[in-house]
Amino acid sequence: MGKVVSLGAKRVVVPGNFPIGCLPIYKTAFQTNISTTYDENNCLKQLNEFSTYHNAELQNGIRKMIEQEKPNAIVIYADYYETSAHIINVVICRY
Repeated sequence: MGKVVSLGAKRVVVPGNFPIGCLPIYKTAFQTNISTTYDENNCLKQLNEFSTYHNAELQNGIRKMIEQEKPNAIVIYADYYETSAHIINVVICRY
């Protein structure tokens, strides 16, 4: 992100991570019979917690970069996690 801005980009969209604990590839790879591993949507809690942590750190990094290095750049954080979680909660889990 910093490199793109340093090369002259004035507007950048930085995507956050999805709730990876809900992705079939991870649910298959880390499948277990321990029910506490899963949340109410049958997603892997630890992987989603990691995604949440990653996204928070990413947002902090964006904030610091704008404040300290590139105050004229427009950097937009695309919150894929909440959007995906909403789809999983509302659409997939209801049907």
